[in-house]
Amino acid sequence: MKSIKFIIAAAIAASLTVSSYATVTINFGTGYTSYISDSGGAANDGTQLANNDLLEVGTWASIPSSITSGNLGAELASFTVFGTGSVNEGGGAFGGSANLLGSLATAYTGDQVVFIAFNTPNGATPTPNDGNEVAIFYEVAGNWTVPANGPTASTGIDVGDLFGDVTGLPAPVSANAHILWGTPDTDAENGYTLIDTKGIIVAVPEPSSIALVVMGLLGGLGLIRRRRS
Repeated sequence: MKSIKFIIAAAIAASLTVSSYATVTINFGTGYTSYISDSGGAANDGTQLANNDLLEVGTWASIPSSITSGNLGAELASFTVFGTGSVNEGGGAFGGSANLLGSLATAYTGDQVVFIAFNTPNGATPTPNDGNEVAIFYEVAGNWTVPANGPTASTGIDVGDLFGDVTGLPAPVSANAHILWGTPDTDAENGYTLIDTKGIIVAVPEPSSIALVVMGLLGGLGLIRRRRS
């Protein structure tokens, strides 16, 4: 059953129309041996992203070297989305489509393609601290860049690319793989490689920082009182 789902995934494409005479096609999905989970470390068939969960393909003006709780919100907000899709067959099968018209296509030629997967339904707004999770990843490879404008321009990206399409324990992450948010893992039940989503969190000020703010406010109030007196 899982193999059938992955075959379906490979057949689904996200097409980015860049002009009246050329189409850049980015095919994305999961191979036979990889998927995305929100298991938090206990992966199996039942923890794969659910039907209609949100998927995004795009890039940043400048790819962040790392993502932390301190910059996660800002990086998600500044992400340029080429196309969106949804998990539509369970078991990691997904696809979607969007249009990138005119000069915008040329502007993104050669840019790194980044994949973001949410365990939030497509159409909903993921928010911090309510159980929503996300995985952000890409690979430095030719197929993970936007191809040049042309009548037959296309590329394909696959979750399995990050593992070299190899199965086994532990999950062998490719040297060119970058998982900015999330964790590589292995489905011990089946031996499949996967990426675990991670909770969307916001930075909480340290107690010392809060204390400095409070002291500053109290000092300001004291100054106002002295002036009034």
